[in-house]
Order: sequence, then structure tokens, then C-alpha cells
Amino acid sequence: MRPSGFPASELAGLLWRRDASTSVVWSTSPEIDAVFDPISGETHILSELPALVLRHIGTEPATAQQVFEEMSGAAFAEQDQAALDQIVAALKFLANAELVESSPAKIP
Repeated sequence: MRPSGFPASELAGLLWRRDASTSVVWSTSPEIDAVFDPISGETHILSELPALVLRHIGTEPATAQQVFEEMSGAAFAEQDQAALDQIVAALKFLANAELVESSPAKIP
């Protein structure tokens, strides 16, 4: 599901993951990171944060907070809402590029 229809306040409550059946091919240099998606045939040029997020997100669904904790450590992630907002924006960018998927979190 593409997250473009979700209000910003709801994006953090989504679950995010990479598609397990898709394996992108990385090309890196000091200036840019590029990923080639062999399924779509598209190459995506990524800035530093989306590239870092894509490297840390797994195939199991995780919240933006969990992705942030994986990247920075739980103690730091608890204290930095602005950084979490940037992670959410990077996840939305990656979802719009169809490099990650999102779905609503199921509340028990």
C-alpha cells in the first residue's frame, strides 16, 4: 500500500518493510547511492538518509520507531522526535519509489 493518502500524523503508526522477493542492486560512491530494482527496471538515486533507512529496514514489518531504534539505538531514538519525523519522511519517499511497502498497524 502506498502511504501518500495518509496524513503525516498517521505515517508513524504504519508498518514498513522491504519486499522479500525483491533484491535491489546497490551502486555507491562518496557523492551518491543508487539502487537498481531488477523487477521494475528502475534505478533510484538516493540521498544519504533514504539510503541509510533502506539499508536498515528488513523484510519483517516494523514501525518507523523500530527502524529508527535499529539505526540509532533505543536510548537515542526515544529522545528525538524531529529525527523520527525525518525517518518517516524517508520511508514515505522509499514507499513512493516502491522500494519499501507500508501497511496499517493492527491494534489488538
